[in-house]
Amino acid sequence: MRSSDAEIRDRRANIIQVLQNDSGIELSELASRFKVSESTIRRDLNYLKDKKIISTSVRSTNEGFVTNVIPEFDSDLMYNTKIEEKEMIAKQAASMLESGDVVYINSSSTAVRVIKYIDYNFVTVITNNARALFEQAKPNVKVILTGGEIIHKNSIGNSKFAMTGDHAISTVKNILANVCILGVSGISAERGVSSAALDELTVNREMISSSLDKVIIVADNRKIGINHNYIFSDIENVDYLITDSEANALEVDKIRKKGVDVIQVEL
Repeated sequence: MRSSDAEIRDRRANIIQVLQNDSGIELSELASRFKVSESTIRRDLNYLKDKKIISTSVRSTNEGFVTNVIPEFDSDLMYNTKIEEKEMIAKQAASMLESGDVVYINSSSTAVRVIKYIDYNFVTVITNNARALFEQAKPNVKVILTGGEIIHKNSIGNSKFAMTGDHAISTVKNILANVCILGVSGISAERGVSSAALDELTVNREMISSSLDKVIIVADNRKIGINHNYIFSDIENVDYLITDSEANALEVDKIRKKGVDVIQVEL
């Protein structure tokens, strides 16, 4: 029986998670784990590579060089995965706001979910995420878009509808926020906060620079301990990391030791 589109999408998303933990796993083992043929797994892997949904990076360890498979979290395939985790993380982030706050939210699929959970008066959200238009903000929340160039399909093939460019950067430079809530592609104690999208680096950096109080990173367990291609902040600039209870305990501990207050929501 042919798999449904939803089943294929879920299998490919799960394959990415397996590869992230064990990039050297055999084709036969993947086929056995997902109860499909090796040719099906081969098609899945080719699809993920062709669509630039997975990439590889090499890091040095005591045992030599290790190749890691890194998912492109903002791809179409990954955008609608880990929904439960994203919603719970977003709800926790919203609870940390106060009435009257001005809040930066970036183009992340986790960060944008914060908007509908804000239940305080006179909160202003400034975002470069055009998907904010589809979030059900309460009447007491004002949402302002930065404007700028809309990236529908950017360098990693995503459809985040992120606003970038000179206009978006200028808007952020001229508004001081109390709180900055950013989603990321990776965060680690060693390298800091990173993104898979080169186009968005400057906007993310300016949001951090233009925040007077809290910088909050929202990231599900897949992104903890991950170093993506483009670093946009040192870990020392982060006040809070909100993740879930499935995050790697060793990596979480390393981040805590850097002075970051880590909050883990229970799944």
